[in-house]
Amino acid sequence: PEDLNKKIVTELHLEMPDVLAAVYRGEYPSRYLASFSKFLSDNINHHYTQQLIKRSFSEFFSKNVERYPDFQQVSVNFVGSIAFHYSGILQEVASERGISIGRIMEKPLKGLKEYHIPG
Repeated sequence: PEDLNKKIVTELHLEMPDVLAAVYRGEYPSRYLASFSKFLSDNINHHYTQQLIKRSFSEFFSKNVERYPDFQQVSVNFVGSIAFHYSGILQEVASERGISIGRIMEKPLKGLKEYHIPG
């Protein structure tokens, strides 16, 4: 939408050649793309932003979780800042698709510490 487009131009100062270079020739394209999460978070109340995040989680479930025959009989756990910061939307989409969410951890180190150093 035009209002978000104006914010992207003024706040992020993106130029398409730079974006394409970062995504296709950059050293860490996933980190580059994840850096836009702050903008999404700042604009989370915008209908378009919410729908974009919901659609992305829905596609993730379709491509990665629902391919397993018994996906509705187990819980799916998540590690990472995107799942952590958008956990409400993630759980909403999972519920709509009949998927049970287990743990959502922001950083893997916490889980490793809990596993290796219980108590």
